[in-house]
Amino acid sequence: ISDRKQAEEQLEHEMLHDQSTGLANRILFHDRVNSALNHNLTLNLPTCVIALEVGRYAFIFESLGYDAADRVISKVAKRLESIIHPSDLIARVGSSEFAIHIDHLHSAEQARDFSLNVIAQFRRPVEIDGQEIILVPSVGIAISDPNAEVDADMILHDAHAAMTQARDNSASKY
Repeated sequence: ISDRKQAEEQLEHEMLHDQSTGLANRILFHDRVNSALNHNLTLNLPTCVIALEVGRYAFIFESLGYDAADRVISKVAKRLESIIHPSDLIARVGSSEFAIHIDHLHSAEQARDFSLNVIAQFRRPVEIDGQEIILVPSVGIAISDPNAEVDADMILHDAHAAMTQARDNSASKY
């Protein structure tokens, strides 16, 4: 029975996590953010979601190949994990996109400060096969209205729209 239980746990983990980075995937992220939104609604607190896109990913993929691009994303994931608390969640939601839910962020000022910390993680180049690669992040912030019923799809959509606007206006911005 323990082998079967272990196999079930492994399968569940694989269903809820990104294979390349080990981060949560979109399914787990949505589940956790929906729980946070419902919890914060009862406490009259906003919920913050941050969307992050790693710029130049397509160029890295096309010029250095899939393996190198995968290693770049894994290094980005490790940098992001280094700035969050255990109760927070980072998910890989696209080939070059991440979503972050920081449990203790409840104001625009806190979200801005955290986003600046995220952007700071990209000041150092990533080294792959002896090459230094400069990455350009775009960050979007969405903060829910504590009095409105919002779901994970809605807040992630808003964060993604803000990220797209930041990317289109100027790289390395939020």
